[in-house]
Amino acid sequence: MKKIYRIFATAVLIASATFLQAQVEKTKNFSGSFDNLSELVIDHRRGKIDVRKATDGKTRYEATVFIQSKNEEAAVLMLEQFELKEDNFNGRATISSKFNIESWNTINGKSRIKFKDGTKVSDIQEVRVDMVVYAGNLKKLELENKY
Repeated sequence: MKKIYRIFATAVLIASATFLQAQVEKTKNFSGSFDNLSELVIDHRRGKIDVRKATDGKTRYEATVFIQSKNEEAAVLMLEQFELKEDNFNGRATISSKFNIESWNTINGKSRIKFKDGTKVSDIQEVRVDMVVYAGNLKKLELENKY
């Protein structure tokens, strides 16, 4: 009888180790600020945008990229593929956030992603880019957000 319990306990431990894989979470922060800005355009992907009034009159932003994966290599590669572009000309600034993705397939909560440079990654469970914008003395604010 003791032998049966040992075999059962061993089987449970092996099954637990197989099904319980560690979660890897990686984040990366971006920020920027603008002086003498009258117009701001934001083209954002994969997260929320929170717009607040700036107390000092200057326009600035903070963005956090959050990746959750089953393995560290996939999370790091996903962070490397994130791009935040900032253009500022003649009182008008444009901020755009994106991943250089060619295709993205999710089945049963597991994503397989192919980037435009041919790199592939899988086991990504969550991707989120949250942005906070502190709007100064702007005449125009244009937002576009796609999940």
